[in-house]
Amino acid sequence: VSNFLSDSVSIINTDTQSYTQTIPVGANPTFMNYANGRLYVSNSAGTSLAAINVTTPKLAGTITTGLGPAGSVLLGRNLYINNSKNKSVTIIDTGDLIATQISEPKVEIPVGAWPTTSTATNTKVYVNNLEDGTVSVIETTKNQVIKTITVGSTPWEWLLVGTNLYIYNTSSNSVSIIDTVSDTLKKNVTVWLAPVWFTLSGNRIYVINKESKDISIIYTVPPVLTNISSNTPNGSYDEDKSIDIRATFDQPLAAGSTMVLLLNNNISVTLSNIQGQELFGEYRVKAWENSSDLSVKSITSAKIIGISLWEKTSYAIPAGKNLGDLKNIVIKTSAPSTTIAEPLCKDTWLYRKCPVVSLNNITEYRTNLICEGFITEAQAQRNMRRISRLEVLQTAVNMLRTEKASYTEYENIYTDIVLWDDNQETVSLIRSE
Repeated sequence: VSNFLSDSVSIINTDTQSYTQTIPVGANPTFMNYANGRLYVSNSAGTSLAAINVTTPKLAGTITTGLGPAGSVLLGRNLYINNSKNKSVTIIDTGDLIATQISEPKVEIPVGAWPTTSTATNTKVYVNNLEDGTVSVIETTKNQVIKTITVGSTPWEWLLVGTNLYIYNTSSNSVSIIDTVSDTLKKNVTVWLAPVWFTLSGNRIYVINKESKDISIIYTVPPVLTNISSNTPNGSYDEDKSIDIRATFDQPLAAGSTMVLLLNNNISVTLSNIQGQELFGEYRVKAWENSSDLSVKSITSAKIIGISLWEKTSYAIPAGKNLGDLKNIVIKTSAPSTTIAEPLCKDTWLYRKCPVVSLNNITEYRTNLICEGFITEAQAQRNMRRISRLEVLQTAVNMLRTEKASYTEYENIYTDIVLWDDNQETVSLIRSE
């Protein structure tokens, strides 16, 4: 234990939980690091590092550093010591420190203002520069700074999670996330007032905020989809009824999150409203939309942003947690009630696919629709009411949906609509397809 005011290090036996002895070191000892049988103690008020032989135990000697040595990090056999008061990092080779001799530093590297803490990964050392709000990246194969990354104000401690380096910034109330592969700032996540410590548990970082006297939670992974369900009661629903559809995740969502679902009746529903960990939308039932047990067939697109700003665009439906697994919602509708106008033009693709002698002959008209695959016998029997041009086009679109028409036929039907429909009431319908 370093004793800042008494310039010493105390030793405690952890087996007996008792004090054993005290070893004098330099002025105001703070940070310590262990390597190759020695404990290296930063004498923060001076320009030296005390080396204690842990087997003796006694002071083996001192090593000259820069002014105000602070935190250090060991990479291989090299110890990188931050000199807080002269903007540099001292490197010593701990393998050169034999029992009878303490060698001088190997090299000193300029960094940012007031370097205090640091960490290492692979061949790089990341140094937090408190005064200028930056992180210096040292390439240890060259022993030089290869990049300086701007973060928040007063960057203090760090956590390395995978390839992401988290650093809390006490003065700017944030946590910076650095990608250690590209050495770039991914994002700054806002927390509450004056973060002074954090710890990792599972996929969450808990940040202690001194001034606001609370704890912020940062997720280290994108949101996980836990289920797709509905707040709509179980039951049967027909035309113009609204069905609530919602996806639930394992963490709160941020603005901009969206998801498009394809239901098992081939209707798409967009979820874009956020309520905590839920993303929800509305499915308004229309004629000819049926399902004996409403469920989600697939997730066609997604952009989900977690509260910690991690984003994910690809999701699968959780097994056993689909809408149909959790709810019993039936969609039961009939064909729309409309009125026939004038007959189709004989030069149109629709007429060639479904020739009608007389539009007043409903049975013949529907028989032709059935023969050409526009509608089923069951659909024809359920509704014998007259069909408008819009209905004819809707049935044609349904045929296109089931891939019974070629691309050329698709172009033909679009041309026919523009020529045939004076009000172009169905142009937008075909365009959407």
